[in-house]
Amino acid sequence: MALFSVTFKVQVLRKQILSVYLCIIQICDKLVKRHYFLTKTTIAQQLRLNEQIRSPELVVIDETGANLGVLSREKALELAAERGLDLVELNTAAKPPVARLLDYGKFLYEQQKKEKKKRLGQKGQELKTVRIKIKTSEHDLGTKARQIEKFLEKGHKVRVEIFLRGRERAFKNLARERLTLFVERLGKDHRVLEPIKDSPRGLATTIAK
Repeated sequence: MALFSVTFKVQVLRKQILSVYLCIIQICDKLVKRHYFLTKTTIAQQLRLNEQIRSPELVVIDETGANLGVLSREKALELAAERGLDLVELNTAAKPPVARLLDYGKFLYEQQKKEKKKRLGQKGQELKTVRIKIKTSEHDLGTKARQIEKFLEKGHKVRVEIFLRGRERAFKNLARERLTLFVERLGKDHRVLEPIKDSPRGLATTIAK
C-alpha cells in the first residue's frame, strides 16, 4: 500500500513538473516572437516609450492629433495610463522632445506593413529591355510601345534601345531621331532616368513611371 502511495505521488509530481515545463515553453515562445517582431521593425529600434523616456518635459500630441502643449514626463505618463495608451517619443531632436499618445502595438503593426510594402515594391521593380531597329515598321513600333506601357504600369524601369548593325552605325543621327520619336509616342506619363546615349549595340535610354 505504501509503495502504491509513493508511486501515485511520483506520477502526480511528474504531471505537475510537465505542466510547469509546458508553461515555461509557452512563455518563452511568446517572448521570442515579441522580440522578433520588435527587432524586425526598423522604426521600433529608434523610439523610446513610456518609462524609457528620459526627458523631464515633453510636447505631447494626443491620439486625435491635438497638441496638448508642454507637459512634465510624469503628467504625460499619467495621461497615457488614464487613456489606456502608450507614450511614444517621436522626435528627440526637438527641444523639448515631441511625444504622442497612441496604441504602440497597433502603431508597430502599421509600420511593419509599410516597411514590408516598401521592400516588396523595391524587390518587384526590374529593368526591362525593349529593342527597336531603324527599319522597324509602324505596326511593330505600336506593339513595342504597348509592351513598354505594360512594363511601366507594373512599376518596372524600361531600357529602350535602338539596335544598329554594320553600316547602320554610320547613321547614328538618324537612329537618335528615330529613338526620340519612339519615346515621345509613349506620351508624357513617364520620366527619363537616363537620356539617349551610346550603347554597345547602338543607342539607348532608360525610362520609368
